[in-house]
Amino acid sequence: MKFSLGYSDDVTVFLNGKPWFSGISGYKSRDPSFVGAVGLYDTVYLPLQKGLNEIFLIVTESFGGWGFMGRTDPPLMAPIKRHDALTKVWETPQEFKVPESVLYDPKRNILYVSSFNRVGRTKPRQGFLSRLTVDGRIEELHWITDLDGPCGMGIHKDRLYVVESTGNLVEIDIDTGQVAQRHRVPKTHFLNDLAIDRSGAVYMSNTSQAPAATDIFRYTGGRCEVWRGGIDLHRSNGLFIHDSHLIVGNSGDGLVKRINLADGRLSTLACLGAGVNDGIRVDNEGNYLVSHWGGRVYRISPTGSNVVEILDTSRQGRNCADFEYVKDKNLLVIPTFLGNSVMAYRVEAVVLLDARSASCNPATNVCGRDDSCRSELGDSQQMPFIENDDMIKALDTDRSDESLDVRRLQRATAFD
Repeated sequence: MKFSLGYSDDVTVFLNGKPWFSGISGYKSRDPSFVGAVGLYDTVYLPLQKGLNEIFLIVTESFGGWGFMGRTDPPLMAPIKRHDALTKVWETPQEFKVPESVLYDPKRNILYVSSFNRVGRTKPRQGFLSRLTVDGRIEELHWITDLDGPCGMGIHKDRLYVVESTGNLVEIDIDTGQVAQRHRVPKTHFLNDLAIDRSGAVYMSNTSQAPAATDIFRYTGGRCEVWRGGIDLHRSNGLFIHDSHLIVGNSGDGLVKRINLADGRLSTLACLGAGVNDGIRVDNEGNYLVSHWGGRVYRISPTGSNVVEILDTSRQGRNCADFEYVKDKNLLVIPTFLGNSVMAYRVEAVVLLDARSASCNPATNVCGRDDSCRSELGDSQQMPFIENDDMIKALDTDRSDESLDVRRLQRATAFD
């Protein structure tokens, strides 16, 4: 996508969390006669991904006021939002300690909640697991204790597996409520989530800002080893197994990816922009549900061609961490992390229109949908937020003393 922009005085342009352009356009910076006027003097070509893309600008000022403007070619489509697809049904009291993950046990019809409880200067091994009924009643708050930053969970043959962020895979006997074994996972930075295949192999994500955090680990046959590495998995977080693929929420580049369990081949499902891709599940219609830890949940069509935001709690300062989806109840159960509660929503059916319809031009990322299509999407659908003849503009002439200004343009949808 061609992005023409003007700014004053300096700018750095980020796409999906990565810097793509930096420029200087202050007084006399271009030539001795340049007065620092804001105009479309620079152009950068941004490689949009299928799904949501986030353009983020950092603008700095020396003197005389700051400003920026921009124009895209082709125009972009605003994100599709269907918040009416969810109905809140319950929320627990704030009795958990940084709830990070929720897991449903269909055999016992119970929810397990992991309380991370390792933020700031909290002492080690203060984390715990709780038992929560599907109607939101805390049955046992401190069911399993003495855990060190527990995160993602999974069940195989009456064993509950939970990763400790400090580098352990903990195996718990569900019937006795006792820790059976701790398996050390070497050379990790921050174990985060896990997924278990039919054979009982446990896959674990390694989430960290460290450059070496590019691995997915696997526990099988009593051994922990690196299963898949490479910079294309930097800061992997959420994991889920579906149709013989490991679905990975990759926070390093904002992409939701698929890894074939048989041959290890990797492909991209969709982009959700900069942020932490945390929980992953599949709903009753075969769509992917993915949460952004900051407070959003998205529904992604099976091919990744359509992304719909169905929940946004970020304005209330509520996180959406590693959630659970109870299929037979259409229930989305979300741990709020710093909110110290768990909340549940009933999920309604949402028709995900095919982005490859005749009214859309996937070759140029342009949507030409008419008003009838807009009515199907609902009033929350905003058609292209940047038109060809319009420009994004922001100007500040009060000459404040602030030396740094950050402006997020907007998330925008692109089709493959």
